[in-house]
Amino acid sequence: MYGKHVHDAVFCRGTKLSGATVHLVNNEYDAGPIVLQKAVSIEDAQSGDEVAKRVLEIEHEIFPQAVKLLVEERLEVNGLRVTIKSGEQAIGND
Repeated sequence: MYGKHVHDAVFCRGTKLSGATVHLVNNEYDAGPIVLQKAVSIEDAQSGDEVAKRVLEIEHEIFPQAVKLLVEERLEVNGLRVTIKSGEQAIGND
């Protein structure tokens, strides 16, 4: 399941949180090592479209952060685990 279908299903199920994940790509669909994740409350969402809007907002936060980490060579990958090497400022997990 992907795209709008996911957000509609999450809304219909009555889920309280949804979120976004930035991961590296491997040979399996959505199975690469996770770089960053962030959750958002959707308890008061009124539709799947509203869930999608909230998730998109956090995608716009964490995707540039993940790209920055990659460009700065701060990602250490061991199998499916990603460690973020120290930098001047902690990011992504607030």
